[in-house]
Amino acid sequence: MSEIRVDTFKAEDGISAPQFPNGLQVTGVVTATVLDTSVPFLNVGSNAKLGATGVVTATSFTGGSFSGTTISGTTGSFSGNVSIGGTLTYEDVTSIDSIGIVTAREGVRLPDSKKIQLGDSQDLEIYHDGSNSYVRDNGTGDLILKGSEVRIQSGNSTETKALFKNDGAVELYYNNAKTLETFVNATHFFGNASECNLDFKRGDNGQRIGFIGITNGGQVKINGADGVGGGYETYLEGNLNGATKLFYDNTAKLTTSNTGVTVTGTLAATAVTGDGSGLTGVVAVPTGAIMAWPVESAPTGFILCHGQAISRSTYSDLFSLIGVMYGAGDGSANFNLPDYRGQFLRGRANGSANDPDRSSRTDRGDGNGGDNVGTKQDYGLLQHSHGNNSNGTNNHGFNTNNNNTGAFSKSGHSYGGTRASSHEIITNSWGTNHANVNGHVTNNEIRPINIYVNWIIKS
Repeated sequence: MSEIRVDTFKAEDGISAPQFPNGLQVTGVVTATVLDTSVPFLNVGSNAKLGATGVVTATSFTGGSFSGTTISGTTGSFSGNVSIGGTLTYEDVTSIDSIGIVTAREGVRLPDSKKIQLGDSQDLEIYHDGSNSYVRDNGTGDLILKGSEVRIQSGNSTETKALFKNDGAVELYYNNAKTLETFVNATHFFGNASECNLDFKRGDNGQRIGFIGITNGGQVKINGADGVGGGYETYLEGNLNGATKLFYDNTAKLTTSNTGVTVTGTLAATAVTGDGSGLTGVVAVPTGAIMAWPVESAPTGFILCHGQAISRSTYSDLFSLIGVMYGAGDGSANFNLPDYRGQFLRGRANGSANDPDRSSRTDRGDGNGGDNVGTKQDYGLLQHSHGNNSNGTNNHGFNTNNNNTGAFSKSGHSYGGTRASSHEIITNSWGTNHANVNGHVTNNEIRPINIYVNWIIKS
């Protein structure tokens, strides 16, 4: 192996660089402080070694082009392109236009508001504006995050904010505690050890305007608030295995119980279904009440009083009231209602003299007659006399309760005619001067003017 050790290569004129028309081949290493191809000479210092198949190491490279296995140095400036067949290793690069894969040793760093743009139209952008960080899709498609589970955490990576699970469920968290979870047919809310609240707030100031609260004891409350940070009031309260309450101005107005509903205040309704017999302080139609009804069929909760047999079990309240007063039905499964068809109803004498014939009243259906509710009395005519003055001053009186049949006489005068039935007399004239005196001759009963109604009973 040979070496050439010189300070400077010069041409024959001592000025210009030496020319190597057939090339210069160095089989060792060329080490130089400066390799400057912009001047027509090559300066080689004590630290410069050139080798065509070895390594060129320099403080700087300026201009020209280089090709080889490895080039290393402090700085390099190239006016054209640099083509690297292998891996480019670098410490700091401000701009990269890479066709292949770029691998950074310590991450990719961009200044504020500088964007990583992906896609032919730069549809996807990732950047930081100095205050906030963004992942934004500017295209027409969706921004899709994929993973077996997608978890959103706080900046310290210790607190989960949201979890999107592979089974379709979504979970939301507060302070690393799950507060909401979706299911296939429901949404579950999670509270603390004592209660769980669903709050509603104003959009302008964030103040609470209402909430639904559920305690672990099973109590449910619907509450409203004024929305300015003040108090709240309860609208509805439900208790497990207990009362449900409706409120007005934080005062319970309706409360349910195992026996019914209690209303505090006035109950106003445009219509009520049923008879309202269980209401306290309300005028209601009690079971067994008799009413006149102006149409053919009875209303709901009432039955026509036609003497018919009805079920003892179906109409247990009515049966407990009247029993078999009006008939025992079949003796076991049913009982009879009173038959008020074609009848006038009369107040019971109850020991008074208002009905002098009360003792003659017939059995109502259970073996009881006389002065008892439900007994019946046949028609009658009060004893009375008729006078006739057509024959001078003569007055011919007679009573109509005469039990004789056929022709009869009265006060020495003979009367023709016959007695038609009990208390009914047909008379003709007495001589030529006596006018006809007629009892009930064309009808079957004595009655006032009347109008038909249906008698109905509250069942």
